[in-house]
Amino acid sequence: MAMTDDGHELDDLFRAARASAPQPSAELTARILADALREQPCPVAAPRQRRRWGGVLAALGGWQAVTGLTAAAAAGLWIGINPPAAVAGIAEGLWPEPLSLELIDQMAALEELVEG
Repeated sequence: MAMTDDGHELDDLFRAARASAPQPSAELTARILADALREQPCPVAAPRQRRRWGGVLAALGGWQAVTGLTAAAAAGLWIGINPPAAVAGIAEGLWPEPLSLELIDQMAALEELVEG
């Protein structure tokens, strides 16, 4: 098929087609809108969020962050109760005297406060 320099005829046809764009009928438009309304999701009430733990969980970053936080807390508790030898050596270097916890008889202290 040979190319000719007569491309103006095709341009004229495209220009005429753009000028007289077909309009859909009112019936077709009504059917399209009815289909679109039928396919839209119905509004659903938002699920009720738990007040206490849901807010805390969201503030901490979700369940993934809480899982990591729990694992870190468990590891810290384990290392604190049963420290490895390397950690115990460092702790002894920082605090040469052994640390002790003194228990106070709370009832006796309360009686002293009440008596005067």
